[in-house]
Amino acid sequence: MQVGAGTVVTHEQAKRAIDAGSKFGLAPGTDPETIAYFKAQGVPFIPGIMTPSDIQAAIKAGCTSLKFFPAGAAGGPELLKAMAAPYVNLGVQFCPTGGVSIDNMNDYLSMPEVFAIGGSWLATKRQIQAKDWATITQQVKEALAKAAV
Repeated sequence: MQVGAGTVVTHEQAKRAIDAGSKFGLAPGTDPETIAYFKAQGVPFIPGIMTPSDIQAAIKAGCTSLKFFPAGAAGGPELLKAMAAPYVNLGVQFCPTGGVSIDNMNDYLSMPEVFAIGGSWLATKRQIQAKDWATITQQVKEALAKAAV
């Protein structure tokens, strides 16, 4: 298992995440300064995209693993499939988050352009604060079983 930092939106958050030992970072948007900082530290970074212009900015900054956020509100798997098509030959892949659930996760995972999915539905803030590891474990097991189908 590798631990990473999600929702990195400022340079200071990037520094704190790396100083704390994060092995990768993710963001909801594409910020060239944050991308450059992670790259300078030798730590993989996955910027967020929602439009073809975002994708092109991320590619220009040297990123081909991208977070599609907010996936559900932006248009879901259909939009991602359409947006990804022009960039397949560049090796661009996506990690949809925001609106991904156990009910629609396989719609994303069935796409060759998708390398991972993410979502707080696997471990909600309330469950983490309550240290409800049994429920979190069960939710993860259910998601893994459904993904294996």
